[in-house]
Amino acid sequence: MQELSHNKLVIGWPDGWHDRSNVILVGPSNDGFAPSINITCQRLTKPLSAEEYAGEQQSQLEKALDDEKFRVLDKGPYSLGTRPAYQRTQSYCPPALNREVVQWQVHIVNGLNAAVITATDKASTFERNLPLFKAAIAEFKWQ
Repeated sequence: MQELSHNKLVIGWPDGWHDRSNVILVGPSNDGFAPSINITCQRLTKPLSAEEYAGEQQSQLEKALDDEKFRVLDKGPYSLGTRPAYQRTQSYCPPALNREVVQWQVHIVNGLNAAVITATDKASTFERNLPLFKAAIAEFKWQ
């Protein structure tokens, strides 16, 4: 049995199982909104590059957020340490929040394991917090 550890938690990871964990870090609330960094792990069904994986994710987001004014603001190659990655900045307007939200996503692939790291903030504070998001994400490592 393998071991999955996060923060100060450890759990057994049975052989043949896959890590699809989700880690959420939440910042201080400001004007009723808290910035966050979300790490989502997935198991791919076929080998993909980080750019191909990001493209598949974007197609799903465009369909899911069609009514929420989803738009891509920037995208392109990125790297996390020595690993190739792909980044995309996007915005949308969730009706429940009644304000524009901006996300910076970094997609990374390791064999058939993939991760999306998403930093989310309200549009009015996103640029100010982007260096903080980038510094946090730069610490990401696949062990």
